[in-house]
Amino acid sequence: MRQSPLYTMTLRLLWIGGLALLFGCKESPEPLAPLNAGIVATVDSCETVTLPQTRDRPGPWLETRNALFGVQTHDDGTLSFRAPAVAKERTLTLRSSADGSELSVVVRISKQADAIGLAPGCPPFEFGVASGDPTAQSVYLWTRANVQGPVTWQISEHSDFQGIAQSGTIEADASRDFTLRVLVNGLQADTTYYYRFVTESGAISPAGRTRTAGPTRDALVRFALVSCSSLFSGYFNGYEQIAARDDLNLVVHLGDYIYDYVDPDEVVRIPTPAPTEPDDLASHRQRHALYLKDPDLRAARAAHPWFVLWDNHDLEASKPPAYEGGLQAFREWIPMADAKDTARGYRRLQYGELVDIWLIDALLHKDKESLPNSDEKDMLGKQQWAWLSQGLSASSTQWRVIGNQKLFAQFDAPINLGGSTWKAYPGSRTRLLKWIQSQGISDTLFVSGDAHFTVNANLLLDNKADQPVAVELLGASLTRGNIDETVKGGPEVYTALRGAFKNLNPHFADVNLIDHGFGIVAVTPNQVKTQMWYTPILKPSDELKPGPIWSTTIGQRRWQQGAEK
Repeated sequence: MRQSPLYTMTLRLLWIGGLALLFGCKESPEPLAPLNAGIVATVDSCETVTLPQTRDRPGPWLETRNALFGVQTHDDGTLSFRAPAVAKERTLTLRSSADGSELSVVVRISKQADAIGLAPGCPPFEFGVASGDPTAQSVYLWTRANVQGPVTWQISEHSDFQGIAQSGTIEADASRDFTLRVLVNGLQADTTYYYRFVTESGAISPAGRTRTAGPTRDALVRFALVSCSSLFSGYFNGYEQIAARDDLNLVVHLGDYIYDYVDPDEVVRIPTPAPTEPDDLASHRQRHALYLKDPDLRAARAAHPWFVLWDNHDLEASKPPAYEGGLQAFREWIPMADAKDTARGYRRLQYGELVDIWLIDALLHKDKESLPNSDEKDMLGKQQWAWLSQGLSASSTQWRVIGNQKLFAQFDAPINLGGSTWKAYPGSRTRLLKWIQSQGISDTLFVSGDAHFTVNANLLLDNKADQPVAVELLGASLTRGNIDETVKGGPEVYTALRGAFKNLNPHFADVNLIDHGFGIVAVTPNQVKTQMWYTPILKPSDELKPGPIWSTTIGQRRWQQGAEK
C-alpha cells in the first residue's frame, strides 16, 4: 500500500513523541531544536487540511510568503487550514512564530484555473478579503459572500484567532452585489490585526491581515505604490511580490485598478469569452469580479490595507453622475471610506507626526470651474482645492505625500500624454506649488501614475532650477504597456528616447521607459527613500529586479541617488 506524505509525517511525529515519553527524564527537558520537516503533504486547492504537530512546538504558525493567514492550532496538537485556490502549483511553508520550526505543504492547481492564470477563490468567498483606509483607531474590512443573509466579521491581534478583539454581523444582499464592507472602530494605533468572515452556515473566509495607521513605534512608514494594472496586458507578478512582503504599512493604488478595454498591442491574457467594454453597473461589477479571479491580486489585497483612487479606465468620467455604473461598482468592490458625495474620492491618512498621505482627484472635478481671475479651467475644483490648501496649511507632520493619478511635473517629450494631465492645467499646478512654498511646507513628495513609465522629478516653481519646491515619483505601470510596447524598437531606441526625455526635462533626476512594476516608499523623520521594483509581465515569474534608490532629506527638496544611513 502506497503511503501519503501526510501519513508518513504523522508516524514520524508520533514516533518522536513516543521516544520522548519512553526515555524522558523527570526534570524539564532541554528546548527542542527547530523542526524542519520539509514537505509533509500535497493537497488540492480549497481542501481543508489537518497536519500533525507536537504540543511542544506551539504556534501561531504563519506562512512565510503571506499566502495564507489564519492557521489554527488545536488542543490536540494539530494544525488546520483551508488551502487557497491557486493557478500555479504552490508550496506553502508554515513557520512557528515560537521556535522557527517549519513544515511545507504543496497546493495543486485549482480545478477551476484557466490557461491565463485565473482561478476563483474558495466558495462562498470566491473573491477573497481586503481592508483599506486605515486610521489610528479604525479600518474598513471587505469581502463578497455568495450567500444571502447575515455574515459575521471577526478581527483579532492573533493570526490563529485565539482571542477575538471585536466581531459583528452585516447583511449580504443583492443591493451591493453581495459585497460587504464594514468600518471597525476602537482599534489600537500602529497595530497588526487579522480578520475573517463567517457565514450563518459556518463557512469561513480566507483570513486577511491589516494594520492601523497613527504614530508608528519605529518612526517609519513604508508603502507600496501601484498604478495601471491591466489584467489583459500581463501577469500580476508584482502583486505577488507585494503580498509576500511583511514590512508594509499600506498599498497606495493611484488608479486604473481595472481596465475597460484590451489594448491591441498588449494581448497577453484574454479570457474566454473575450471581454467587452463595461457600460453599465452590471458590466462594471463583472469586470471587478473578473480581476479578483487572479490569485495574486487577491493575495495582495488580503496581505495589507489599501488606499485606492479611481482613474479613467475604472469609470467613464465623461458621463456623470453614474459614470455608467463605474462609480458605484468601484465603491462596492474596493475597501474605501464612505463619502456623502460618492464622487468625492479625495481624502487623507495620518501617521502621527511623521507623515500625512493625501489622495487628490485629478479626474472627476476638473473643468467645472475656472481658476480665479483666469479663463483657464481648474484641475481640482473649488471644493477640493479648499480642502487641500487648508489641510496643507494646517498639517504639522514632518512630511507630506500627495498622491494623484497624473504626472505633476512639467513635461516636454516627443510623445503625447493627452490633455488630461497637469501639463494641460499649468495654472492649477503653479497655484499648488506656490501655495506649498508660501506656507513654508518644505518636505513634500508627490506620487503619481497613469503615464506607465518611471520618473523621479524635481518640482520647480516656474521651471527655475533655483526654486525647488518638492519632489515627485511617477511609478511605472504594473502591467499596462509603456514605451517598448508602444514604440517597439530595440535597446538603442530606448536609450536614445531616455536621453531625449532627460535633455528636454533637466529637472528629471531619472527615467525608466520600459520596465513594469511597483514602487516602495519609506518615510523616516530625516528622509524619504524610494525604489522601484520591476517584474516580468508576459508569463508568471518570481523574478524581481531592483531599480536605483532615490532619496531626499529634510529641507533638500531635490532627489539624490542613494540614501543616508
